[in-house]
Amino acid sequence: MVSLDTTFTLIACIVLVAWVLIIVMARPSLEGLQLNTPTTSIQALIAQGGSLVGRTVAIVTMMRDPVDVRDWLNYHMLKGITRFYIRLETVQPDDAVARLLLSYPEVTLQIGDPTKTPDAADLELPGQQQMVRQREWVESAIRRAFHDGIDWIVHIDSDELIECGGLIGDAINADAKPHTQTLILQNHEALYDQSKIDDKSMGCFTSQRIVDCNTGHCASYANGKAVGRVTPFLHESGVHRFHYNGPGTDDDVAMTSAHLVHFESCDFTQYMQKFMKLAQTEVSRFPFPYYNDSIAVAKGPACQSADDASCRYEFASIYKRYRTTELD
Repeated sequence: MVSLDTTFTLIACIVLVAWVLIIVMARPSLEGLQLNTPTTSIQALIAQGGSLVGRTVAIVTMMRDPVDVRDWLNYHMLKGITRFYIRLETVQPDDAVARLLLSYPEVTLQIGDPTKTPDAADLELPGQQQMVRQREWVESAIRRAFHDGIDWIVHIDSDELIECGGLIGDAINADAKPHTQTLILQNHEALYDQSKIDDKSMGCFTSQRIVDCNTGHCASYANGKAVGRVTPFLHESGVHRFHYNGPGTDDDVAMTSAHLVHFESCDFTQYMQKFMKLAQTEVSRFPFPYYNDSIAVAKGPACQSADDASCRYEFASIYKRYRTTELD
């Protein structure tokens, strides 16, 4: 016969196991954080007699409906990024992405409504209003970075990765002279296997080939992204550029020790949604044939009817032409 003490002990063990399971299941994001932090690279640096002095780097970005943002964060943390200044544009401030970002102590988060732009009554196009919100956020992030003691700040998007050997801070310092205030990360662009159209398990940050936009053709922008030394004289200067207005020169040095890889339209469904929206609300001409051809499909008969299959087929033909290696 089981004693009363034994019964209570068994019940206590069952309750304890249940609570452990609940905690583990309720905090899936923390598992990724524990496995994917910059601890290893930073500890190795310190073990070699180094430190983060002079090489702390922050990323500033504004994002909406990001794909695989956990991978984006963890990758850059492993490359030595110590702070993220993120404006998340959403009409649902308690959505899953917001909760994930809030679980990272390295993230300074601003949640904003993309339908509201203060002092933008004279800006008719949503794209213009978006740029106003972005510029205000970047300027604010620079001031925050100065207060936080950050050495360098980089302005990129949530579908871009900074690639270099070792830590990003070391790559920047390798290209920067003591007087250098601003640098430019050169653009590269990812191309995908056409199976990515239907296979969502491939994730955003996978590719078949990477194109150097300086020597090859890229479907989207190829003007590079800004890196700036954080000082009281650093300011935003339009989309993805910094300006230094202090003593000395404003350099815009083209980086060679690191580059940017843009995973343009890495999710096919979001690609369709993006261009259906652009066709309805934006100027319909861009300097990129990929954009113009995608908008033409969105405005075409296949996507204006109720035939979703035909619309998807038309979009897929554009996607294969510009975003995959099918024509290689």
